[in-house]
Amino acid sequence: AYGRLYFAAYSVAGDEVWVSDGSSAGTRVVTAFPNQAQLGSIFLHPTGGRVVFLADDVIHGQELWSTDGTATGTRRETDFGYHQPFEPFGTYLGMVPQSLAGGLVFAATDGLNGVQLWARSADGAVTPLVDPCGQNCSPLTGQGGLTVVGGRSVFVAADVNHGYEAWSTDGTRSGTGLIVDACPGSCGLPYSLPFAAFRSHGDRATFWASNQLWLTDGTPAGTVRLFSDNSTAEDKGIVVRSGNSYFFRGFDHLYRREIFVSSG
Repeated sequence: AYGRLYFAAYSVAGDEVWVSDGSSAGTRVVTAFPNQAQLGSIFLHPTGGRVVFLADDVIHGQELWSTDGTATGTRRETDFGYHQPFEPFGTYLGMVPQSLAGGLVFAATDGLNGVQLWARSADGAVTPLVDPCGQNCSPLTGQGGLTVVGGRSVFVAADVNHGYEAWSTDGTRSGTGLIVDACPGSCGLPYSLPFAAFRSHGDRATFWASNQLWLTDGTPAGTVRLFSDNSTAEDKGIVVRSGNSYFFRGFDHLYRREIFVSSG
């Protein structure tokens, strides 16, 4: 990441994060956790010029940390006061923390509610972005992950009126909401989840919702349906962008299964 190798290694001092430029002189440890500390399942994810990881320093419990590759530039990003805000979820089905608006967005639980989407702002404040639904439930599915599109992050979440649908956030609670009701009715209910992973194309992202291919810039006004067919979401291939065209595998009754292209 950023021209250097970041890795976790165990020594007599315990688990630590290291960085290397490929030389012995340029290889160094950047953390100094107590011997019994453990690195968690969010391992060394580059975002926003830093590398984010999960660690338990024994004092604070399991929290998000980040580093710029130096010991002085390594810091704790969260302080939930709960011993396992990220486990056993880890990255919660692919919801790896992402840099947004000078801060971070990520999935975690505060121990009082199920897994929620949170933001750590540039000034260090940590706030939930989606309304909780109780201790043993989550408005998130993890399906589709967290994908940054321009200045927003898109993801799948639920509310009582729509079931699970495509949402986005700018890193603030007021700037978090539904993009489109792509699967009205039972299509958007739990256990019939229709969404395939968001795929970033720079300033746009594509996603399959049941048998429909959608294109979004993370806003309701900038979200359009590109294609609809009669196959299932599990049968969808990836979408590739070339210039202003989007290529994908689709199906219709005339051409059967073919490669299609849309201008967006």
